[in-house]
Amino acid sequence: MNKESMVQAFNEWMRKYIEEPNEFKAEFQTVIEFQRANANGEEPTYGDNCTAYLHKLDEELTKANLKRLDGELEQDISEAQAQAKRDVAAEAAKKRLAESGQPRPRGRYNEESPSG
Repeated sequence: MNKESMVQAFNEWMRKYIEEPNEFKAEFQTVIEFQRANANGEEPTYGDNCTAYLHKLDEELTKANLKRLDGELEQDISEAQAQAKRDVAAEAAKKRLAESGQPRPRGRYNEESPSG
């Protein structure tokens, strides 16, 4: 987990703490367990639990970002396909015009239009 991912995960942790305070009621029990472990000369499990939760938040954020990127990619592909269809239609129209023997129209958007 890089620094940016950790920052996002900690911010998500705080957001959830603010929006869902009931989910964090057990934190007081966690403090008591931490103090008890320390008093008994045991290694507290708080760090392990926090690390697991932080990784869970990172996975959730990663999935959300991938979903968003997937949606953006689908939109980009759709736009590229639409542009490709317009390009094919324009080329077909140019070919039909050339085959008809009629002169190509000159104008602002044709590449053969007089400059300026």
